[in-house]
Order: sequence, then structure tokens, then C-alpha cells
Amino acid sequence: MNNKTVIDANIVVKWFTKEQGHTQAKALRDSHIQHKIELTAPDLLLYELANALRYNKNLTPEDVKQAIKTINMIQVTLVPPTEILINRAIDVAEKHGITIYDASYLALAEILETNLITADEKLAQKTPANVNTLDTK
Repeated sequence: MNNKTVIDANIVVKWFTKEQGHTQAKALRDSHIQHKIELTAPDLLLYELANALRYNKNLTPEDVKQAIKTINMIQVTLVPPTEILINRAIDVAEKHGITIYDASYLALAEILETNLITADEKLAQKTPANVNTLDTK
């Protein structure tokens, strides 16, 4: 059984903010901590997370640094940009008309033969069936 799940930065941002989907995103994180699933992402996630949190008026630079430390502490698997991953991301971006950044998450999910969970509804609408959004209803 493949218990790996690819997540994008939209999910992880919700771990540190009180926006819609916060509870569901934290439940996903908790499942990872309890070893029920293995959360994984391209290492791009760290930069996207830091950037998104940096612009949150409720967070200080120290809060952002702590968030990055948390990702490492709970051992989210971060995948470096291999030639295979980047080439797949380029193809996925072209096929679906999305950014290479977004495509890198989907490409990783395809390579790992698993799902991508995102909080980006627009991304989910543009991409294949292995992309799921948080159930926030």
C-alpha cells in the first residue's frame, strides 16, 4: 500500500494560519505525525511556505523561521529537483497550462503514483483526477 501523499504549500500554510481549511490541513499533518500517511513534497515547498507566511501580517520573521523548523522536525519528505522531476514538471505544466511551480507537485505525485492534496481549487480544476482538495465543507 502506498501511504505517501504529496501536499503543496497551500496545505502547509494552513498549519500556521487560521484560514479556511485550517482544521482539515492540521488533521492531515497529524496523520503524518502518527505515521498513518507519509507527507511528501518537492523541496520548493519550503520557499513557497516561507514566502506566503512572510506576507501574513499576524506572523513575525521568527514565526516564519519556526514554521520551517517544524517542517523539518516532523520530517515531511522533501524531494530535491532531479532532472526526472523537473522534466516531468515541464511536461505537466505545458499539458495543463499551469506554472512549473504548481506542476512540480503534480509531477511528484505522478512519479510516486499517488495523490496530490491541495487547497488551490483552480489548480484542482485544471488537473487530473489524482489531485484532491481539502474537504472544507
